[in-house]
Amino acid sequence: MEVKGEAHLGISTLTYLLDIIPYTKNPDFVGRTEILNWLTSQLKFTQETSGLVQTRVALYGLGGTGKTQIALEFALRLQQTRSNISILWVHASSTQRFRQAFASIAQAFEIPGFEDPKQDLLLLVKNWLMEKTHGEWIMIIDNADDVELFFGQPSETVTDTTEPKNLSQYLPECPHGSLLITTRNKQAAVRLTKGRGFIEVPRMNDIEAVKLLRSSLDDAETTSADLSALSSYLEHLPLALAQAAAYIKETTITIKKYLKLLGDSDCENKMTHLLSKEFETAGRDSQTPKAVIRTWMLSFQQIERQHPLASELLSFMSLLDRQDIPEEFISYYSEKESESGTTNEMELLDAMGLLKAFSFVTENTDGGFNMHRLIQLATRKWLASRDTIGQFSSKALKIVANMYPSENYEENRNICIRYLSHANVPANVI
Repeated sequence: MEVKGEAHLGISTLTYLLDIIPYTKNPDFVGRTEILNWLTSQLKFTQETSGLVQTRVALYGLGGTGKTQIALEFALRLQQTRSNISILWVHASSTQRFRQAFASIAQAFEIPGFEDPKQDLLLLVKNWLMEKTHGEWIMIIDNADDVELFFGQPSETVTDTTEPKNLSQYLPECPHGSLLITTRNKQAAVRLTKGRGFIEVPRMNDIEAVKLLRSSLDDAETTSADLSALSSYLEHLPLALAQAAAYIKETTITIKKYLKLLGDSDCENKMTHLLSKEFETAGRDSQTPKAVIRTWMLSFQQIERQHPLASELLSFMSLLDRQDIPEEFISYYSEKESESGTTNEMELLDAMGLLKAFSFVTENTDGGFNMHRLIQLATRKWLASRDTIGQFSSKALKIVANMYPSENYEENRNICIRYLSHANVPANVI
């Protein structure tokens, strides 16, 4: 926490200025210029009047794409250019952490009544920040992934001491303050920004990924071709790149040796092992997993709690070829194989919508679905840890067999070709 100072308004009113940023600058941060410029345009303080052009914006995308790192870089740049704005950081992965962050804000600002156990601390902080005399601020709401946590049933009374399940009611909203939200869940981004002011954080491009690896490895000698090959293998995912760099440095191996590990006959198991190892890096929350696969497993668990059918479909799809998964396979599963019984069309739409919101699957223009390779590996590891991979492999093989044309092969040639790639995968996994 950094106290910036204080300024007088009129005769007796104080404007409180401080920064609560839990991380130091990440020395390996590279690129992301377009998104940083977008944030600047959306959250630009006007010179003519107090306030912001946009009061709520959100960065959403697959876990590991660097949303928190971008928010941190934006906050640190803002700290250097606009010293009259308070920067507040709120961890939002759970009600407890949200409350702890608000308690820190209350204590730092010495908000009257914050030590009174009868006060609703969250409401106290919200109301205090909404008073214009307390100055301009930006609050980063980090890891706001759980829609139910923010939009569940509100507490019966504002003085209820139980943990609230409607945190959105405690988010301050006023002309002199702004919220910058990071989330893996597009549904949360849409709802928290009220349908506007959200942008997806994609994977890095090849130039950014190579630059990140070179910076992380502090290596000026490795060829750009080798760095680019590793970047492509890890799908230009910043967290995976940082994790690979950490392993390479810790074991003192070369990029070529690391690529060889990922290129042999047992590459899937080795990649899963490498991407499951914990490592240390700047700008990451100490209370959340740092390994890529463990990060995604938290989202798998959240999806399972929120929508069991979505969890089942993700498991089923991971045992097929990851590209062009036919929509009819998914419909068949939901109608005849779902553990929760036959489902209707709306339940299926909700389930697939949740998987798309977390960027675990993408939809083709013809209605088929794709799953990213690393997500497929992580899902299979999750199933293996629960001893259910055989169960879902059998279901996948059964569905492909039942859907595969039993006659008129020439007439159904295109369907046969499309389905055949999916038949081979579960048979090899079982």
